[in-house]
Amino acid sequence: MSLVDSERLKKSLEWLIDPIVYHDVMQTIEEQEEVEAIPIAWLTKRYCAAGVFASPSYHKRADIVRQIIRDYKREQEQIGETE
Repeated sequence: MSLVDSERLKKSLEWLIDPIVYHDVMQTIEEQEEVEAIPIAWLTKRYCAAGVFASPSYHKRADIVRQIIRDYKREQEQIGETE
């Protein structure tokens, strides 16, 4: 699954000229379920980028975050294979 920023998506669709189509598309976007998500890039930057001079507890957290990301990506690949 991939998440999108609905505001950016709506802005990128402003070129739709037909007002009825535009309204229907915007309404469809608005009706979608909102999910909470933490971007993987943010997690990686925040928890996996300190390098060798970080504390042992930082390295432990970084390892956990890396494992979570690996598990998530592996699960997404498996889901993609079964669909």
